[in-house]
Amino acid sequence: MKRRLSFILSLVLLLSLLAGCGKQEVQVHTLKLGLLEPLSGEYAQQGNYERLGVEYARTVRQEAVIAGESYVIELVEKDTDSTIVGTVKQANALVEEGIALLLGPYGSTECNVVAPILREKGISGIGITCDYPSVTVNNSNYYRICYLESYQGKLLADYAYEYGARTAYCLAQSDRDYDRDMCDYFLEEFQRLGGKVITTVTTILYNTYTTNLNSFADYLFGAVNFSADVMFSPIPIKKGAQLIGECAASQVRFSVLGDDNWDCSTIGDATAGTYMDVACACIFAEDRNDACAAFAQGYRDWLESDPRRIEANGGTTDINPATALAYDAYMVAINAIEAANSTEPEEIGAAVSSVSLNGITGDFSFDLNGDAIRTGLFIRTVDPNTGKLRYSKLQASR
Repeated sequence: MKRRLSFILSLVLLLSLLAGCGKQEVQVHTLKLGLLEPLSGEYAQQGNYERLGVEYARTVRQEAVIAGESYVIELVEKDTDSTIVGTVKQANALVEEGIALLLGPYGSTECNVVAPILREKGISGIGITCDYPSVTVNNSNYYRICYLESYQGKLLADYAYEYGARTAYCLAQSDRDYDRDMCDYFLEEFQRLGGKVITTVTTILYNTYTTNLNSFADYLFGAVNFSADVMFSPIPIKKGAQLIGECAASQVRFSVLGDDNWDCSTIGDATAGTYMDVACACIFAEDRNDACAAFAQGYRDWLESDPRRIEANGGTTDINPATALAYDAYMVAINAIEAANSTEPEEIGAAVSSVSLNGITGDFSFDLNGDAIRTGLFIRTVDPNTGKLRYSKLQASR
C-alpha cells in the first residue's frame, strides 16, 4: 500500500512539473521604431501617404535578427497635428518611449526641428520626402530617401537633350521656390550640354507666371516664336493640366516636360485625345519590373482589406510616390538594424550609411551627407491616345 501511494505521489509530482514546463513563457524581443507624421491638420494627406507605406512594409517584414535573436519591430506612431509645436512635442514623446530610429516626419522644416531632439539621445532619423538640402547638410544624424531638386532638374535636362531638344523654354510659378530652383538646375545642365535656353524677360533665364493666371497664351507664343523644342515646367498639377490643354488647342509642336509631381492621372487625362508629347519624372512605376508590380498588387490588396486604409489613402487605391518611398525607408531601417547587429540607437544610426538597397523606388546607397545616391531618374511618358502614363526608361547622367 505504501509503495502504491509513493508511486502515485511521484506521478502527481512529475505531472505537475511537466505542466509547469508547459506554462513557461517564451521571451519575445522587441525593438521600437518611431514614425512621426502629420496625421491631422493641413498636411494630413501627405502624412498618411507616408504612414501607409511604412505600415504596409511592416506587414512584409516584421522582424530583424540581432546577435542571432529575432526582434519584433514595434512601430510607435505619433501625430504632429501639422504644426511645429506638435512636431516638437511628439518627437520628445518618441524619445522618451525609447525608439531606436525614427522615420519621418513629412516636411523639411519639421525634420530640421526634430534632428537636434534626436541627436541629444544618439538617435538618427530617415527622412522620406524632405527635399531641402539643409536636412542632411546641417544634421549629421539625418538621412534622406527622396531625390534632391538639383538631381531631378539635372537629369530631366539630360533626358530632354538626349532625345533631341536643343532649345528649351522654362516656365515656373513665381511664388514657388521649388519651381524656380528646378528651372535653375535644368537650365544650368541643359546649357552645359550645349543647349540653348530662351526667355522673354531680361532678368532671369526662365519665365514665371503669377498664381492667378487665366491663360498661358503669351508664354506659348514666346516658346513658339523662339522655336522651342521642349517646354520644361515643374508647376503644380492643375496648372500643368491647363498648360497641356492650351498647348494642344494651340497646336504647338514642342514637347512638354514635368517633374515627378506630374506623375498622376490628372496629367494623363489632360493629354488623352491630343497629339501632345508629354513626359515627366517618376519616383515609382509599377510597370517597371516584376518586383514593383508585386508591391503594387500587395499594397492594393492590403488597402482593400480595411476601408479605413482606403480613406487614409485619399479614397483610392492609387499608389502615391511618398508611399513607395516610405516603404523603402522602412526597409533601409531594418537593414541598418541588422547591419549594426545591435539595439543601441547610435550604432543603428551609424549603420544606415552602409546600407545599399535594391528598392521599389530604385537602387541606392548613401553619400557622406546622408543623401541617397541613386543610379538614375525614372521617366514616364503619356500615351496621347489613352492618357495612360507608362514607364519609359531610367535616365542616367550624361
